[in-house]
Order: sequence, then structure tokens, then C-alpha cells
Amino acid sequence: MFMQKILNVWISEGKEINEEKFWFEVDYNRQFNYPVEYYEHKR
Repeated sequence: MFMQKILNVWISEGKEINEEKFWFEVDYNRQFNYPVEYYEHKR
């Protein structure tokens, strides 16, 4: 699954991704409307 690979790469790069937000966007939009920073956990 292509999107899972993207998610894994981002995580391997040390990004803290909010996976729930990521999959919500992917499932409903089927595309990326936001940069990777949007999916990261806010501190």
C-alpha cells in the first residue's frame, strides 16, 4: 500500500506523525492537500 510506505518513510525520518489525522485525510480525500508538517503532532 503506497500510503503506508509514505507514512513509514516520514516516521523513519524522525517525524512524529499523527496517524489518525493522516489516515482521515487519506481515506476521505484520496490525495494530499497538506504538507507533511500538517500531519505531525503539535508540541
